[in-house]
Amino acid sequence: MKQIFFFTTLLLAHFLCAQTQYNVKLHENSDLKLIFAQYANISLSENEKIVFRARYPFLNDLILIQPLQKKGEMSDYFTLQSDKNSLANLQASQQFEWVEENKKVKLDALQTLPNDDSLTNQWYHSFVKTFEAWEITKGNAAIKIGVIDTGIDYEHPDLQGQLWINTPEDRNQNGTFEPWDKSETRNGKTGDFDGIDQDANGFADDVIGYDFTDEPRNPIG
Repeated sequence: MKQIFFFTTLLLAHFLCAQTQYNVKLHENSDLKLIFAQYANISLSENEKIVFRARYPFLNDLILIQPLQKKGEMSDYFTLQSDKNSLANLQASQQFEWVEENKKVKLDALQTLPNDDSLTNQWYHSFVKTFEAWEITKGNAAIKIGVIDTGIDYEHPDLQGQLWINTPEDRNQNGTFEPWDKSETRNGKTGDFDGIDQDANGFADDVIGYDFTDEPRNPIG
């Protein structure tokens, strides 16, 4: 019984995979216009398929005819569900102005997953549909994103070189954030803190952001 079920499933899978769809536009004088209009949206019987094969061999294994629009200017446009190997036959029949396979095309598709060792531990990607979003765009470095939360780990490797720097408040003008006093030197770098609001926005030392709670100059939260 299991063998019969498996064989039936295999045949069904093969049948589904063997079918595809084609969008076509009929020639102005094509004799298929009336036939397509008559059989539109009707699953063809075995006898009807035999008739089609005899009169129009290029429509071999035709399953379904669907108009792309019910009425109006696109009355000569149809979608044909047929054998996946019949594209060349349809194109050579001279009944159509054009024939194209109807298939999904992904633009800017995500070819590989990010090389992040912690990716499998990041549960939120499926929740916010990160990968689907990346198939539309992978972002633009010119766009600035403001994070309103409990802070960021600005020393995280993934954020190095990615943080916006408030240039007037970057006292040592090296393009990075050193969260210590300007008079102090660590690892050859002086700090960015001097208690002065260089850009006059009301927040002193807001080099990469501002903590509005307990540690104003340090946006780590």
